[in-house]
Amino acid sequence: MLLFAFLAGVVTIISPCVLPVLPILLSTSTSGGRSRPLGIVLGLAATFTVVTLAVTAAAQTLAVPTTWLRTGAIILLGIFGLTLLIPALGERVGRLLAPLTRIVGGHSRQGGFGAGLIVGAGLGLLWAPCVGPIMASVIGLTATAGITLPAIAITLAYSLGAALPMLTVAYGGRGLAARARKLGPRTNLVKQTFGALTVVACLALFLGADTMLQTFTLRNLPPEYSTVLQSFENTQPVQAQLDQFGQTTPGERQVAASIPEVATMLPVSTQPPTEVSTQVPTQVPTQVPTPVVALEDMGPAPELTGITQWWNSQPLTLADLHGKVVIIDFWTYACYNCVNTLPYVQALYNKYHDQGLEIVGVHTPELSFEYVPENVASAIQNQKINWPVAFDPKYETWNAYSNHYWPAFYFIDANGHIRYTHFGEGNYDYNEKVVQQLLSEAKAGSK
Repeated sequence: MLLFAFLAGVVTIISPCVLPVLPILLSTSTSGGRSRPLGIVLGLAATFTVVTLAVTAAAQTLAVPTTWLRTGAIILLGIFGLTLLIPALGERVGRLLAPLTRIVGGHSRQGGFGAGLIVGAGLGLLWAPCVGPIMASVIGLTATAGITLPAIAITLAYSLGAALPMLTVAYGGRGLAARARKLGPRTNLVKQTFGALTVVACLALFLGADTMLQTFTLRNLPPEYSTVLQSFENTQPVQAQLDQFGQTTPGERQVAASIPEVATMLPVSTQPPTEVSTQVPTQVPTQVPTPVVALEDMGPAPELTGITQWWNSQPLTLADLHGKVVIIDFWTYACYNCVNTLPYVQALYNKYHDQGLEIVGVHTPELSFEYVPENVASAIQNQKINWPVAFDPKYETWNAYSNHYWPAFYFIDANGHIRYTHFGEGNYDYNEKVVQQLLSEAKAGSK
């Protein structure tokens, strides 16, 4: 499991989620001693590990203070960028911080490791990686079982895996900066460029533009990109380890592997079948067709529990929704896979809501700032979500469904039984057929 987590971390370097911190990583690595980049990436890994597990274990208690820490880190790193961009400001700040830089070895030709740790700690508060099933399982279990040694080890392994390619990037940028110094008068221009990139990155993080950048990047990449990104974590050996780590069985995941159309998929694969269209359906049918879809009965759906807040609706229970076809959508607003599925979820809601479909988005937070209700409310408005959203900060509904993924879709029939599940992106055409089938059954049963 440690090896799998480490490899999953390494893969994050090719995800859009690393883009916001790369300019800061590059600019902070070009000065100080040769060991500064090592300090930066180790500080990032350590802080991300501590903050992720501490916030998850404490749920809402630490949410706002952690948000303050994140804002403080953005401001301090932004000031660092300004010192590179404006040489006169850099000299003044350097004089003010001279005692501190001597302590951490900031001006030592061989030092800078301590200064790097401080910078890396700030980056660890800002980094929001595109986590897959491994980290999702760790976060979910930590929310209910508390911090454990295996959780610490796996999170740290993931963080160190991500830090390894970042270290390569940092030393690569340092090498380019060293060559630039040979340009003489143009050296300051290189430093100012790095400074400007850092300031822009900090502004983007402060304004939340990093999420929009990630979404824009992914939507302009090939459709298979996000699937390939986490394909390693969806292999059978990794899934077996996740089952063991979570002390669950594959059956508890309620995966409808027996359905003919998805029989070739891995148990939790996000890869859509080749016949699935990547276009958002737009035509509204005049009546619900009756497709031939084999859906098994997975038993009664667990009740929504531990919900602390609702948006777009009064508090709901499954009993309130009896007679409707319901999709329980586990999501979180900064999850790029979740953002990518939104147009398709919206299309289903628009097409079938008047015919008896209800969607309940269960927002189970992953990162520290997603525990703040005001942030969730803002995201719901910005992402134009108009179906009911339930806030599940203590992972009670998440665990009731034995869920491990963002996003995860549980299709519930009019009698309150789970009939189909899908994890991740893709499979949109088949998901629509499931909705049509369940609506047809509900209509037939009401006669």
